[in-house]
Amino acid sequence: MKLIWIQLMLLLLFTCGCSDDTAQTDDGGTQDTGNDTDSNTPGTDSFINTDSDSGANDDDSDITGDLGPTFRYGINGGHRNAGWSDPVQAQLEVLAGCNSQRISLPERHLDQWGYDIELADMSAYAELGMTDQVAFLTSPIRSHSTAPDAVADWELAYYMPANLYEPAIINGEINPNNYWAKYVYDTVATYKSRIRVWEIWNEPDYTPTWADTLTWWEEAPTAAQLPRFNGSIYAYIRMLRVSKEAATLADPNALIATGGIGYASFLGAILRYTDNPSDGSVSDAFPATGGAYFDVLSFHHYPIYTSGNSDAAVAGYLSHFNELKDTLAEAGKAVAGYENTESGAPTHAVGSYPGNDAYAVNYLMKVMISAHAAGIHGIDWFTLSDSDLNGGGDSSYDYMGLYEDVVNLDDINAAQIKNTGVAYKTLDILLGGASYDIAATNALSLPANVTGHAFVTAAGQTALALWTTVDAAEKGSAAVPINSAAVPANVTVAWNVHHWNHSATGIADILDAPAELTLDGYVTILVAR
Repeated sequence: MKLIWIQLMLLLLFTCGCSDDTAQTDDGGTQDTGNDTDSNTPGTDSFINTDSDSGANDDDSDITGDLGPTFRYGINGGHRNAGWSDPVQAQLEVLAGCNSQRISLPERHLDQWGYDIELADMSAYAELGMTDQVAFLTSPIRSHSTAPDAVADWELAYYMPANLYEPAIINGEINPNNYWAKYVYDTVATYKSRIRVWEIWNEPDYTPTWADTLTWWEEAPTAAQLPRFNGSIYAYIRMLRVSKEAATLADPNALIATGGIGYASFLGAILRYTDNPSDGSVSDAFPATGGAYFDVLSFHHYPIYTSGNSDAAVAGYLSHFNELKDTLAEAGKAVAGYENTESGAPTHAVGSYPGNDAYAVNYLMKVMISAHAAGIHGIDWFTLSDSDLNGGGDSSYDYMGLYEDVVNLDDINAAQIKNTGVAYKTLDILLGGASYDIAATNALSLPANVTGHAFVTAAGQTALALWTTVDAAEKGSAAVPINSAAVPANVTVAWNVHHWNHSATGIADILDAPAELTLDGYVTILVAR
């Protein structure tokens, strides 16, 4: 499978998405407002798809020793309503089930407002229960960028930093002449009590020409092929190396992640070449290939480029993830974990792309559960709010929000949660903090048309997430025997049965085993009483 992805332009946001079976757009991106630190939006689909004491620090760290077994229900919040602060918006995120988020910390923003500008917001997020944030580093200031003078400020996110090949560290100190190293060091030193995983850039493998990605299995991606980085694969590996050295100096526990990549062929190139600017070969000055300089694989995936229903969408997601994992394995590269920092599905169909309310609800619940089972640490849903107020949007990305469009609202209490937000909150209530139970999952005896995964909830209870295959209209039905042959042997108690909208209804049916459970076209979650 060769993966492709597109971008979609939205107000006050920037970033782009990835797909399975289509080429990327060469459309322009969106303007970064400078003080919007979590602006994360695709662009328009015009083409088919030694610990340091420097810096301010919080005393109450929410960082744990490793990525851990629990799952991040994350969000790309964006900043659709310019009148709301990020902590105010985070209240809506929590109400819709989010317990984490992906945060942008561009150099332009921190340079303008001060490197500690986000510390208070980070504390506010933690008070709301949002932890394990992932941050991506991007957008050098103009004097630190390789961008031509004529480039607009918001486009600085698309040009690699200058002076990357200056030493990152000299005599144990960060080298201020390596601008990127200094930015990474200062940012990590400031926010290390809140953030451990640092994405380097956003989608550096974006390309307008899908055919180029097929050559990357054997050839090095060039600067001309990477318009959202405007540097070669060697330069991106250099950026990973500089980031790793600078971040580790600031925080020995920092983890460097790839920048939300989409193509396995680009990952293969990272793993194949060094940061040698001549040809990516190994030398005394460039001793290791790119795999030495990142710890976490971060990727993006959007299901709308896989035709079919939510089952096909989740199958495409897992196929994409497995291709990336296989690429790592073939190179002998082990990682500390996996983060999927963008994925989303629309509640309305636009053009030939799939989308409706049931499709989006089902994809959200199925992909979160399946990703957790597959060993992914979290997904950051795109996005918090729809970006079309009147129902006439021309892009699927307009309708991926957890809320109806909030652009003109004064009070967050007026925000209208969508069914995707209700479903996300149901997951958070029932499976937030849960650990995947592979032994109990393997012990399940289920009909061929039923998928099931077992978990141990934060309260120590057994939970089962079950769904049947659906048709093109997201309809389905299956009878599942809930007895000693269908559930873990040590479970003989009654169950609370929850439907996708439990967070809104508060209803849980009681099922006394042995019994037969009838599944409809949605995910059903059982929790042992």
